[in-house]
Amino acid sequence: MYGHSLQVKIVRRPSKPPKFLFHGTFRKAGHSILKEGLKPMSRQYVHLSENKETALRVGEPRGKKLLGLQIEALEASRQGIQFYSGNKAISSADFVPEKYIILCLRWEEG
Repeated sequence: MYGHSLQVKIVRRPSKPPKFLFHGTFRKAGHSILKEGLKPMSRQYVHLSENKETALRVGEPRGKKLLGLQIEALEASRQGIQFYSGNKAISSADFVPEKYIILCLRWEEG
């Protein structure tokens, strides 16, 4: 359960992340993310994947061009950013500052 539609905040237990996590997003959001960081927007948490393939699926391309973002999760954690374990392939965070985000690839559907 990720809590997209719940009004009450789901409390998660902090966990140590792997060195890198990944996030797929629409290309049009890339500029603001690289400038302002990764925010949960209408969700409770920022969803992050432990591999690029899962990030692509979670990004829900629907035929749109996606950006793949690599998150320096372990370093961010060392600097005080909280990460939470969701399940085997998904992690989450309240916010990821831009300095820990690297544009890693452009995904094209089709």
